[in-house]
Amino acid sequence: MLGCGESVRIRDRDGEVAMKGSKSVGLAVLVLGVAVLLLSAMADVFGLGGSPLVFGYKQFAGAAVGSALAIAGAVLYWWFGRQE
Repeated sequence: MLGCGESVRIRDRDGEVAMKGSKSVGLAVLVLGVAVLLLSAMADVFGLGGSPLVFGYKQFAGAAVGSALAIAGAVLYWWFGRQE
């Protein structure tokens, strides 16, 4: 079981780290988070929201999830970029 600060390193038969595409995963999560954030924030403009004068709870929840994904993606991108 993993504790705080521990990481998993997957190695192939030659002893090389096999997770070289992990930086791409971080970038994908970052882009997805920004897309969710922008879609949620601009839902009224796209005709998905209710009143354009009100930032509703669904928009707020979408913006919060999008922000969390963007931050997680940025951290993953930075973390795996450091290890390469």
